[in-house]
Amino acid sequence: MQTKLSTFAARLSESAWLAVLIIVPILFNIYTERVFEEDKIPLFRSIAVMVLIALVVWGVERGRRGAFRVDGQSLWRVPLVLPALALVAAYLIATVFSIVPRISWWGAYIRRQGTYTFLSYVVIFFAIILLVRHRRQVERIITIILITSLPAALYGVLQHFGRDPLPWGGDVTERVASVAGNPIFIGAYLIMVVPLTLVRVIENFSRLLEEPAEGEAATDYMAPSLLAGAYLFLLIIQLLVIVYAQSRGPIIGLGAGLTFFGTVFALRRRIRWLTLGITGFAIAGMLFLAVFNLPNSPLQSLRSVKYLGRLGSVFELESGTGKVRVLIWEGALNLLAANPARDIVGYGPEAMYVAYNPYYPPDLAHYEARNASPDRSHNETFDSLVMTGVLGFVAQLFLFGSFFYFVLRWLGMINTKAERNAFVVLAVVGGVLGALLPAMIEGSFKLSGVGLPAGIAVGLIVYLLSYAVTHLDHRETSQQPYSLLLIGLLAAVMGHFVEVHFGIAIGATRLYFWTFLALAVVVGVPLLQTEAAVAPVAARANKPARRGRRERRRTAEVIPEAPSFLTATLLATSLMVGLLLVVMVFNFFAPNLDLAAKGYAILWLFAGAWAFGALAVVAESVFEAGDQTRWWARAAAYAGLTLGILLIFVAIYLPWLRWEPPTAEVTPDDLRAIGAHLANNVTILYLFVFAIIGGAAFALLRDESRPAALARTPGWQVAGYALLAVAAIPIIVMTNLNISRADIFNKQGTGYEAARQWDAAIVLYEQALRLQPNEDRYFLNLGRAFMEKARTMQAQPEQRDFYLQQSLTVLERAQATNPRNTDHTRNLASLHRVWASMIDDPTERQRHLVLADQYYAAAVKLSPNNAALWNDWAALYLDEGQNDKALEKLERSLALDQQYQDTYLLLGSVYLNTQEWQKALDAYNQALALNPRVIQAYSGKAFAYSRLGDTDKAIAANQDALQVDPNDFISHRNLALLYQQSGQLDLAMREAEAALSLASPNDRPAIESFITQLRQQRASSAGG
Repeated sequence: MQTKLSTFAARLSESAWLAVLIIVPILFNIYTERVFEEDKIPLFRSIAVMVLIALVVWGVERGRRGAFRVDGQSLWRVPLVLPALALVAAYLIATVFSIVPRISWWGAYIRRQGTYTFLSYVVIFFAIILLVRHRRQVERIITIILITSLPAALYGVLQHFGRDPLPWGGDVTERVASVAGNPIFIGAYLIMVVPLTLVRVIENFSRLLEEPAEGEAATDYMAPSLLAGAYLFLLIIQLLVIVYAQSRGPIIGLGAGLTFFGTVFALRRRIRWLTLGITGFAIAGMLFLAVFNLPNSPLQSLRSVKYLGRLGSVFELESGTGKVRVLIWEGALNLLAANPARDIVGYGPEAMYVAYNPYYPPDLAHYEARNASPDRSHNETFDSLVMTGVLGFVAQLFLFGSFFYFVLRWLGMINTKAERNAFVVLAVVGGVLGALLPAMIEGSFKLSGVGLPAGIAVGLIVYLLSYAVTHLDHRETSQQPYSLLLIGLLAAVMGHFVEVHFGIAIGATRLYFWTFLALAVVVGVPLLQTEAAVAPVAARANKPARRGRRERRRTAEVIPEAPSFLTATLLATSLMVGLLLVVMVFNFFAPNLDLAAKGYAILWLFAGAWAFGALAVVAESVFEAGDQTRWWARAAAYAGLTLGILLIFVAIYLPWLRWEPPTAEVTPDDLRAIGAHLANNVTILYLFVFAIIGGAAFALLRDESRPAALARTPGWQVAGYALLAVAAIPIIVMTNLNISRADIFNKQGTGYEAARQWDAAIVLYEQALRLQPNEDRYFLNLGRAFMEKARTMQAQPEQRDFYLQQSLTVLERAQATNPRNTDHTRNLASLHRVWASMIDDPTERQRHLVLADQYYAAAVKLSPNNAALWNDWAALYLDEGQNDKALEKLERSLALDQQYQDTYLLLGSVYLNTQEWQKALDAYNQALALNPRVIQAYSGKAFAYSRLGDTDKAIAANQDALQVDPNDFISHRNLALLYQQSGQLDLAMREAEAALSLASPNDRPAIESFITQLRQQRASSAGG
């Protein structure tokens, strides 16, 4: 039963999914530690909670039969629903049996892609399937996706030409990262949008080619002409940024997607030459890629060509990112082979970074940070198998395969049982061959994660090309009215399917994947209602009807009486463009932003986004209403809404951002207040987002065709819905908003820590933990701050021990929160080692040394292939003079990694302790062979040479050290001593004075005493 409440709930859901299609690709926050995924995912989940509540209200109001029967059948019978539910079941099972269930549900600190986030994507998927029933709803989704992509693409262009107003840490000119923060990620996002842009380009050029009805004026072509040019411009910008990103996975994915697009489009339009041309081009492209990557390829010279050259290293497995991926895949295979029973359900979503530690390949440390454990495989096959097991992997392939099958069937390219069987056989055989051939050729399954999806993609392309060749002269059998959109969706998902097996699925690509699946179902089944070809009567009273392909393809239902120019699309989409501008202000504006810097590029970015939005929104509103005479009124409404929202946000947000504390002396309470003020930047954004979503929902009510009289909802039922909505507020705050707020406190804390202001850092880290009490990253930071504070209290034993005890308490809580994280156990070992070095009581000192030893033993059990851990353990024994035990640990480290300079430095120290001078020299020379800029190695060599009686070589070693760092205190001091020993007192005095200028307060007395001694020696020598 349709009620006023069910109608509003449906429109609220629609405005919410339009909002997330903007927020997830575009939003970032320069005030948080992670900047990119840290804020968009929590805000997306918050909106998904609202969508879920709205769906519940809508479902209850409509009743089980009215809500969950689609196209006359049960919801689960709708195409793609069953595969989606299978994947949901796999995620839930994997979460229940996860080795870190809390993290699997809520998501890890770095990406937040736990089951909570996954279910949020699925909520959007079901909301679109259940609620989209009109073509204009589909068009609104596509329009929002395309408008959102423009600032993302334009920002990439600004970066490429050195006009980025934000000072990012890395180089974003050579390979642009845009709003995604990573070249791979921006490419992965844009390749999913390019096919839809191409759809709009073709649609609008097709409008221009339509024959006008008698009496139609030339001005009727203004809107499609402007739109065709605008979308063509957008397409060019998108493709440029994909090229500027220089990411191979997205480019290969785009190639696969456009092959599907071109082949299916040519077949649907029965363009013989285009069908043959794309078939030949696709075959030539695959051959070119294969030959280009051969070891001694005749095309090898092209590898030096900018932008093109990176495609020649797709299969480069012995260097660069290719080597990194292969090493990660080897570790993933070893992880999967270790416990076949566990492989059924997986280790849990987001659990790879802890499950992977025992199988970490030592060579990986040569390419990435030694304290980093991969949280993704850069391959969806291995990620799926590790995190959701065989159940999740099969469910995911089932979902992808079902999508490709149904879309091709809806497009009339799978019509018979034989064609269906050919499709299935080619996909399965391609996947099996892709998985087995690398193992047969290379002797390992490490490339099978790429080979399997590549084989499936090739199998599907072969099916398409063979179908194209055998159906060149056939008339299309499918009367699908939404074929062009389906082709675009097919190409986008195929591009994504290929890309995620070379990279990592991010929030934007996952959201768009689920959105595109839902859109395909809506227009493919189709679930859209048949609409009367009638526009508002006043708009066409004296105008002949225009009949053409567009009229037959896309019509509008009767809209409730209202001024014709104020359509639901105009109002709601204008509000969404206003939201886009709000998010852009949030992204880019900081108190120290200089608008004039980089030639006011940031203002051009805003102007471009606003102008493109105006063109798209106003023109689409013209098409929806069928009235081109009042475009100025629509443009005025668009400008009023978008700029009004922008100005209101700027008026509130910028003064809030520029607020400064009133006092010069900052107390801990002041720090908390300042931190809370900055953290509530996100709160302001949340409030604006939800307000705009609500406003758009009311605007969309104008689009609602409904009976004249709607049933009323009982008061008690309304009260129940209200309680449900109120209950969602603390859920959103605690599980999402506070994530971003806490990370702002954390980032402020790291700033104070970098300035060695430990008290301030401690206050801010504690506040971050109050907001996120189970975030082990914050425990780690707070524990380190307490330990560093203790170092400054060496002269005050009671205060020192207090801070050390605080550090111990915090680090133990961190370990209890996530005991599988090696970092926490290692940090506890380091703390006890530091504690032992600070105290004089032999009993207490020994107790801490024993505890440090136990924690190191536990740490190497968690990460047995981490050479740095074995070195830390060796250093513990070295400090205590237990050279035999230190040597034993170092030999274990060398067995893992012979290319780690720190191991040789420690070996040199062991051999100096045991007076094996030549072995010490050999160890230091090994360290210098790996890194000729290691000062410690030169100092060790000098000491060994001096003990061997070779003063000249000892002096030369210290001089070599000063070539690396002319301001090294130890080298100057040691040279002064060596020159004194060799009787070169003038040189000794010169080096001693240099050492004095560099000495710390603790070292100055000894150097001053030495200089006095030198003067006496010189005076004695002169007197003699």
